[in-house]
Amino acid sequence: MVSGNPLQSIDEQLSPLQELVIASARDQRIWLRLLLLLDARCSRICRNAREMRMGQIRLAWLRDALGVSVDNVTESGDPLVDTLRAHPAYSASQASLAQIINGWEELLIGLNTAEVSSGQDSMATLRAFAESRGGGFFGAVLAAMDQDNSPPIEQAGAIWAVWDIAGQLTHDPLVPAAVLLGAELASGASLPSLPRPLAILARLSHADLLRRRGAPPAMTF
Repeated sequence: MVSGNPLQSIDEQLSPLQELVIASARDQRIWLRLLLLLDARCSRICRNAREMRMGQIRLAWLRDALGVSVDNVTESGDPLVDTLRAHPAYSASQASLAQIINGWEELLIGLNTAEVSSGQDSMATLRAFAESRGGGFFGAVLAAMDQDNSPPIEQAGAIWAVWDIAGQLTHDPLVPAAVLLGAELASGASLPSLPRPLAILARLSHADLLRRRGAPPAMTF
C-alpha cells in the first residue's frame, strides 16, 4: 500500500505543456501524470547513463518492477513504481508500460552504437523507438479509459514520440533524422479520434512535423 502522497517524493519534472495536457485529462489526471513521470524517468536514465549497460540495467529493473502481477505486488521502495502499481489502470496497462520502457532502451542502444552515431542506421533506431514509446504511451492512456488501441492511434503516438525526442536531443546529430522520420510519418497519416490529452499531443506534433519542425525544447522535459 502507498501511504501519504507519494507523488511528492518523485524526483522527475514535467514541462508546462505536459502540465497543460494533464489538466485536460479530467478524471485521468493522476494516471496521465504517472505515465509522463515514467516517461521522464526513462529519458533521464538514457541521458545520464555513462555506460550503455548500466542504463539497460536500470531500464530492466523498471520493466520487471512494472511487470509484477497485481496479485503479487509488494512495496518496491520506489514511489513512482509503487504508485503506478496501486493505480486501478495498472493491470490493464502493463503491456503498454513495458512498451514505453522498451522504446527508450532502443534509443539508448542506438545512441551508443557507432553505426547509429555516424548516421547509417539512425532512421531504423528512431522508428523502433518512436513506435514502441509512442504506441505504448498512447496505449496506456487508452487502457485507463477502457478504449482500444489501433494502428492509426499507434502511428499518432509514434509521431508524437519522434517530435518530442527532436526537442529533447536539441543539437544532437540525430535531430535532423528525427524530424525527417516524423515528417514522413505525419505526411501519410490523418489524425484519429483521440481523448483530449492525446489529441493535444497528436495535433501539435503532426502540425510541427509537416513543417519539418521538432518540438521546441521548452515543450519537452
